[in-house]
Amino acid sequence: SSVETIENSAFAYCESLMEIVIPEKVTVIEDYTFVCCTGLEKVTIPDSVTKIGDYAFGSCGLKSVTIPKAVTSIGEGVFSGCSSLTEIKVAEDNAAYVSADGILYNNAKKELVCCPEGKKGSVTIPEGITSIRRDAFSGNENLTSVTLPSSIKDIMYDEDGWRYSPFDECFGLTEINIANGNPVYTSIEGCLYQKDGASGQLGLVCCPKGREGTFTFPENADVEYIGAYAFYNCSGLTHIKLPFGLTWIEDGAFCWCNNLASIEIPYGVAWMGENLFHGCEHLTSITIPASVYKINGDIGFPPDVTVYGQEGSYAQEYIKEYDPEGAFLKFQPITSSVKLTSTEQTFDGTKDLVFRLENAAGAVKEIKGIRFCWSDAKNDMYRYFQIDNYGKSYGYDPQSGTLVIYKEAVSALVYSEDAYKGKTYIGGIDYIAADGTEKTMDAMAWKVTVAPRSTKAVSQKVETLTQNQTAVAADQMKELVEDNKKNDVVIRLANNICFTFAKGTMQMVEGKNSYDFGANVYKEYSKLTKPPFAEDEFVQAINYNYSGNLPAEASISIPVDTKWIGKTLYYYEVTADGRYIYVDSDVVDKDGFFTIQQSHCSNYVISTKAIAESPKTGDSNASAFWIMLLLFAAGSLCAVGGFIAANRKRIGRFEKE
Repeated sequence: SSVETIENSAFAYCESLMEIVIPEKVTVIEDYTFVCCTGLEKVTIPDSVTKIGDYAFGSCGLKSVTIPKAVTSIGEGVFSGCSSLTEIKVAEDNAAYVSADGILYNNAKKELVCCPEGKKGSVTIPEGITSIRRDAFSGNENLTSVTLPSSIKDIMYDEDGWRYSPFDECFGLTEINIANGNPVYTSIEGCLYQKDGASGQLGLVCCPKGREGTFTFPENADVEYIGAYAFYNCSGLTHIKLPFGLTWIEDGAFCWCNNLASIEIPYGVAWMGENLFHGCEHLTSITIPASVYKINGDIGFPPDVTVYGQEGSYAQEYIKEYDPEGAFLKFQPITSSVKLTSTEQTFDGTKDLVFRLENAAGAVKEIKGIRFCWSDAKNDMYRYFQIDNYGKSYGYDPQSGTLVIYKEAVSALVYSEDAYKGKTYIGGIDYIAADGTEKTMDAMAWKVTVAPRSTKAVSQKVETLTQNQTAVAADQMKELVEDNKKNDVVIRLANNICFTFAKGTMQMVEGKNSYDFGANVYKEYSKLTKPPFAEDEFVQAINYNYSGNLPAEASISIPVDTKWIGKTLYYYEVTADGRYIYVDSDVVDKDGFFTIQQSHCSNYVISTKAIAESPKTGDSNASAFWIMLLLFAAGSLCAVGGFIAANRKRIGRFEKE
């Protein structure tokens, strides 16, 4: 034969062809030459062949094939669709290609060219491989696990606006693992993530297509984004629980997840790509948070879907433009029984941010994280902050629904760079509901405008205690006493009770090896022993872990229910024998804090009622006054009157409010 080239598609769709011996003089097998020869089980390629074109044997019935020694060029997808092919052999003296465990590599063992579709179970790619061809695993539905080497660099491919993974059609694949030490990628729970070396954050780039049911991101992974087409063709997934901390979602991320019923985009996501939901034919519910300021092009909404979002948000405006007549899209404003008060505030670094959650008692069990973001759609700018160090960066009192975000934590974020100053941030809260489910209060997003940092801030040393660590050791207290010579010392608890010791007042308490500032707050009237006031006059009780004299007189701020704002409340010590002894009173401030002065701690009750009972024991100031009154009863009435006028807040003289 004088034939040197078998032309493009020469034998295409010859489905009855079972075996072929290619003549010795042939040097080139062009693209698609034997494509869809489904009955072709055996082919003999002569040593004269130097080139095999794209998809030359695509969708054939081959079970085994040998690449001869002269071949130096193998096109894309040469054996794509050959579902019976279990091994690819290579002549030992071939200088361009090599076979290992039936898988085809280039001879330098840097590129994986083709893994036969008939391979079953697990495959481990050897070290040294740096790239995988786009169609290397195309259509292999028998693989369940792939382990990639630490040397791998190139996995994902961009073409014509789409991003491809070599594993896009591996519908049996449930795990993609990668060896430790890879500088570009990592694998967590069998999914492939790309690393950001500077920040340590991750982006999900490929979810195995064989995953089924609910997909949950690893709890401790800092996932910043979802890469383009990361969940492409994950038709077995019915729910994807996206993590808090995401800031953007790239094009086509959920494309052809055709069994996905609903999806909730978490607060903090700012940018969403196009074609996100293309092919998601069973999707009926999508939640888009107020933090989203840009959707890049056609998001690919399926028909008859309901989009949940905040009234007046970018998402609502996008829906109006996308479907002006409301023919197949419905926008539903998010509602919640838990309401947020004090939603608009200005921050200058001098005060904590205080928010109140109405109807939170019994509904909001725990605050998991705080989120701030600002965006500038015109200039395509965005900044996202996350505060999630409970007890150190913020405190929450579930009894009163008081959330305090500490000024130190906020200042560290919003004053870190000039570009972030003077911005208005919107925020949201991630919380654990009473039933244990995680939720986001996006419907009650607040606005915080950052002003220039004030120079009037009082110099303070702040010690923040956590819910599990409320004690200050003696050595630590010595440091605080030393700091107190120059600064006020503030000791915060996670439930937002706050002790403030004025500058220059603190000293060590003799015999104390540990100072436990923990305090338990309860509102159950039934727990009180013979209270001298009615249930509707009871506010709350506080049992301090600390017993005895404090290092100095402290100003103690205690959060109470918002209904008491502007009202005078009374503070009583409850003695061991069940008596209620007056200590102090205060008008509850606009943030819902009741502040009293005291120099030692025990058990206390706050009430709306003033009780005219002379104390016999109790706080030193109150008790001392009564002793002095008895000793000096015969003294000058004017002097006593002056003393009473100066101390009327502390001595048991009460007026009905």
